Amino acid sequence: MHRRWSVATRLLVLQLAGVAVLAAGAVAFTVVGARSDAQQEASTRSVAVATSLAQNPLVVDAVSGPDPTATLQPYALDVMAASDVDFVTIMSTDGVRYTHRDPAQIGKHYLGTLGPALEGQTVVETYTGTLGPSVRAVAPVRDAAGEIVALVASGVTISRVEGTLAQRLPPLIGGVLGAALLVVLATVILGRYLGRVTDGRGPEEMARLFAYHESVLHSVREGLLLIDRRGRIALLNDQAAVLLGVPADSAGRRIADLPLEPDLESFLLADPAIGEDPGGEPVTEEVHLHAGRVLVLTRRPATQPRRGRRPARLLGTVVTLRDRTEIERLSGELDATRTLSDALRSQTHEHSNRMHVVASLVELGRYAEAVAFATDSTARSQHLADELFAGIEDAVVAALLLGKWTEARERGVEAEIDVSAGARWDPDLSEDLVVILGNLIDNSLDALARAPERRLGVRIAGGDGTDLELSVSDTGTGVPADLGFGDLARRGFSTKEHGAFGRGVGLALVDDAVRRRGGTVDLTAGEDGSGCVATVRIPARSLVGERRTTPGPAR
Repeated sequence: MHRRWSVATRLLVLQLAGVAVLAAGAVAFTVVGARSDAQQEASTRSVAVATSLAQNPLVVDAVSGPDPTATLQPYALDVMAASDVDFVTIMSTDGVRYTHRDPAQIGKHYLGTLGPALEGQTVVETYTGTLGPSVRAVAPVRDAAGEIVALVASGVTISRVEGTLAQRLPPLIGGVLGAALLVVLATVILGRYLGRVTDGRGPEEMARLFAYHESVLHSVREGLLLIDRRGRIALLNDQAAVLLGVPADSAGRRIADLPLEPDLESFLLADPAIGEDPGGEPVTEEVHLHAGRVLVLTRRPATQPRRGRRPARLLGTVVTLRDRTEIERLSGELDATRTLSDALRSQTHEHSNRMHVVASLVELGRYAEAVAFATDSTARSQHLADELFAGIEDAVVAALLLGKWTEARERGVEAEIDVSAGARWDPDLSEDLVVILGNLIDNSLDALARAPERRLGVRIAGGDGTDLELSVSDTGTGVPADLGFGDLARRGFSTKEHGAFGRGVGLALVDDAVRRRGGTVDLTAGEDGSGCVATVRIPARSLVGERRTTPGPAR
């Protein structure tokens, strides 16, 4: 493929063409001006010499004598040498020359216009005579009576005028060449700079790369954010603007000026070259909750690679953003389904074992004990299921609670679920209740893992035209007294070990769901001062109709 001219080469050609045009204009202007000036100067000098000689008594007396040439020829030669004119011709009124630069022309007729001079005027003209083209002046010579007795002509040849003009051209040409040299030098320096900046790419290639860059940047489904070393947004695509909830034209703004959570802002402004986790590995990926979205952020240093002798250098930070909100929602529903499935599988296994016991008792003829054993084995589970599905119209939430109750029994936790009759809400609330109850119960079960006394309580009250109150209590390790729910819900806070994406997302999701419903969360200690009681209150207005979008206070 034919390689197009570089930007520097094009600039050089353009500038040289401009210099050439300017030089041609300057030369033309100088030539015209200099020629006009030289001709004006020659005309002025010729008039001065001619009128001066015409008024000289020596000339008046000589032309009246018997041999004017003998007296006037030496005098005319002296005047030509002294006055820097090319010829001085003194002639009779008939035009017969008394003097001439070329003695052979003496006695011959003058070539030029004499009529105005014979009428008493001084005439100036450019005429071609014996010495070639010249600028000449003719003045009348008068005697004492005022009669015209002779004529005097003096002039400067055109060759001398052009010689004067030629003296002005070398400085002009030198200036033009100097300007062209400066243009070439400046273009060479600019070309090296542009070549270094653009890696030798031409304008068409740069335009093509920019078009590809814009197309890819705004078509990818992941958010892309580039932050320079001063903490300003150097680049962001449409998806990044949507995920962060900032205007699409935020390029150039400081991260600190954007409406971001403190932990998200700290993550974006952290130096990727020095930020490290306790294990010593660079922190590159985290999960953050922002504007109701669960975002996975990957941070990497943005560097300019080394090329030739130019070292690599850090440009800033590049952050990619992926929306995991839907995945988290589906994950919560899947966890609830898996919990119920595990509970049913466990109950099936337990039921099979109990049926073996019942069959053995029947074979032994101990029928009364078999009936009592079979009845007692299902009474408690069936009672809870009947209570849940009778008190809660929402089958999804009821199934979640039944599954969590079974999971608690498997972990050796004594679980009690209390649901007031007629607890109802808009089906649209189910998703948020699964998030709230599921995460609070999971946290309580984790807190009871090493507790000496393992009791879990879940209470649901209200919801039938009144505020809905959800309460999850446990006898676990509790939380520090100086921490509120807002501290615990901060993304990343957790008393458990960190996973691949960190911990602390569960309570952050609870906080977001409660805020979205305009509710509140309170954390208190148990009645005996141990454990933890998490109480969620959701106003009645949020239990019907469409989902609220304006965050309410949470504490």
